Amino acid sequence: MPELLGRVNLDTILMTPIDFMARINEFVFLFEILREKIIGYKSEDDFYRVLEPFIYHGRIKFIPEEQLRSTFNYYIDKGRLDIIERLAIYFDLALINRSLVMQYLLNQKLVVGLAFICTQGNENEFVTPFVKFWGLCENEKRNRNILEAREYAVRALWYVKLCLQRNMALK
Repeated sequence: MPELLGRVNLDTILMTPIDFMARINEFVFLFEILREKIIGYKSEDDFYRVLEPFIYHGRIKFIPEEQLRSTFNYYIDKGRLDIIERLAIYFDLALINRSLVMQYLLNQKLVVGLAFICTQGNENEFVTPFVKFWGLCENEKRNRNILEAREYAVRALWYVKLCLQRNMALK
């Protein structure tokens, strides 16, 4: 029981500065300094466990590039691809390295986050998800995985529909 109380108190203590940094949009300090101190003092798992509610509520808008790689790799190692996708959807696209985020999303086949980023802003990137989905569909067909091929074909068509709806809304 004392260990649980210590963990609850630690989480509460960690939440306060993370909440403050998120409120004032000081993500460089949060990830370059505070994250490193917390990891040095306790553990990486503690930092990311406390950070997750802020990610889920869209409060983390930016992560510096070096820490972004570490964060994405941490969640990949833990099998928490949902967190990566959630981050991608809530990032301020003017601040992040879009190509780095897109590469992670492509490598992990995170289609919703990829579609979101590619339909925002840069008109040259909008075909990336379609090409990826269609390529995955073709690979699955070659491997005789018809159900998976169908799923990727549907995603490709869904993405085309999304782009057309966006285009109609802009006119």
